[in-house]
Amino acid sequence: MKIPVYNLLIDENENDETGVWAISFVDQPANEVEFVALSGEKQEIYLNKDSQKQVLTGVILKPEQLIYRRSEKLGDYYIRFSAEQIEKISRKMMRTGVALQSTTHQHSTPLNGNYLTELWIVEDPRNDKANALGFSDLPKGTLMCSYKIEDKAYWDNEVMTGRVKGFSLEGIFSQELAMSKSNKNLIMNKKKRKESTLLGRISRFLLDLDRVT
Repeated sequence: MKIPVYNLLIDENENDETGVWAISFVDQPANEVEFVALSGEKQEIYLNKDSQKQVLTGVILKPEQLIYRRSEKLGDYYIRFSAEQIEKISRKMMRTGVALQSTTHQHSTPLNGNYLTELWIVEDPRNDKANALGFSDLPKGTLMCSYKIEDKAYWDNEVMTGRVKGFSLEGIFSQELAMSKSNKNLIMNKKKRKESTLLGRISRFLLDLDRVT
């Protein structure tokens, strides 16, 4: 049985509730990109953890990545975000300011004092600053962010111990069932046949009018 795929969408209207409203620091990031670390002889060097500034940088979303989900209503399914939707998400995050200071731990415990210092989209994978932070093979359109962690105890006990491995977003999204190429072709063929039939009826109708006049 083929698992369905749903495209997640937002409306950029500020009065619409869709969009990201918090970033969670988690041990199992849905985007499957963990915070990068290199093993040294004495200690681990965390490339994207600035210990002096307590700034944490990572991936929020990668375009077209299939993320597995399961619910009682839909069963097994995948969700994904297009590059276009990711750009809309980033714009709305900055414009509304909802997620700039809203962070949680493991999608459950609200965290205080953290705030966004950078939010950017990878435009040139070869030359993006993400490479200097140890990330590699990130596709164009990947959404990156950096958060300042104010709580020293949280930084030491959760971040530097490796318990927090990545970012995960929290938000509300519309979903649209993605169609396979075969289904799209089938719908297009049906549409063409319908249009062809309609044009045939119009033509016959016009011919009938010609006969009457």
